[in-house]
Amino acid sequence: MNVFQEEYNRKRVTLEEALDSLRDGDVIATSQCAGEPTAFFDAMHTLHGKGKKYRVFAPMCFQPHEFLINPIYQETFDMDITFLMGPTRRAREAGLFSYYPGDLHNGASRWISVNGCNVFIGAATPMDRHGYMRLPLCLIHEKTFLE
Repeated sequence: MNVFQEEYNRKRVTLEEALDSLRDGDVIATSQCAGEPTAFFDAMHTLHGKGKKYRVFAPMCFQPHEFLINPIYQETFDMDITFLMGPTRRAREAGLFSYYPGDLHNGASRWISVNGCNVFIGAATPMDRHGYMRLPLCLIHEKTFLE
């Protein structure tokens, strides 16, 4: 096993461990489109009822994730969505989150200037033998949050 794989194995956590590491008041930004962190979004509703509140920037969500569409989760997630898709359009009409008018040029940096950000969740490929991972080609705002 190479040194990169050893480091990767040492830092790797389960989805449940990642969710448990979130703290009250965390400001979370996520990747979008092909990089949407689907498994994370599918499990976010499990954070409800733990007495914590999270600020979330989820720019474009394709799937009707439970935490996005069920009104019970409003007390846990204070969310901004930038691009409305089918499920998020219906949830916005129901008042479940805020629409944040963004643009592809500086929308992420404007959001950070107002809200800050201390957690970024994105999708990546498995690490290769040289220690590299790849993010999806959709780096419209992900780069801003990573920097």
